[in-house]
Amino acid sequence: MGDLNQRAPAKRTDLLRWLAGLPCLLASAAVAVAFAVSWQHLPDPMAVQFAGNGHVNRVASPGQLLATSQLSLVCTGLGSTQAAVRGTLSLRSIYTGSLAIAIFLGYLFTVLVWVNSDAETAKEVRMPMWHLGVAGTLAVVVGLVVRVLSAKGVPWRRKDERSSVLQDVARPSP
Repeated sequence: MGDLNQRAPAKRTDLLRWLAGLPCLLASAAVAVAFAVSWQHLPDPMAVQFAGNGHVNRVASPGQLLATSQLSLVCTGLGSTQAAVRGTLSLRSIYTGSLAIAIFLGYLFTVLVWVNSDAETAKEVRMPMWHLGVAGTLAVVVGLVVRVLSAKGVPWRRKDERSSVLQDVARPSP
C-alpha cells in the first residue's frame, strides 16, 4: 500500500508535464472559434498591424492571419509541453509562462478579428493601442495568480550536479 502512495504523486506530476501546453491550445481553439463566427464578416485583405495612432500599417488575408495565429499558439503550447516533459524548467515556471502567453496572444488575436469584423475595407479599421496594455496587464496578473496559487502544489526543482538535470525534490521546510 505504501508503495502505491509513493507512485501516485509521480503520476500526477507526469500528467501535469503533458498538460503544460494546454493553455495555449485552448487559446488557439478560442481564436479559431472567433474566426469561424466572424469569417463571413471579415474584409479581405484585413488589417493586421497598426501604428501608434491606431491606423492600419499592414494588411493580410484572413487565411494568413488564421494560420499565423494557430501556428504561434500551437507551437508555443507544444514547446511548453516539451520543456515540461524534458524537465528543463520547473512546472510552476512553465505553467506561468504558458498561461501568460496564451492570455496575451489569445486576447490580441481575438480583438484583431473583432475590430476587423463588419469593416468594408481594411483601411477603415482602427485598433487603439490600449488593447496592447490590456493584453499585457492580463498576462501579468494571470501569471502572478498562477505563481501564487501553485506555490504548494508543484514540486520544487533542483539541479543534479552529476547530470546537470533538474529533478523534483520535496519542498523545503520553512
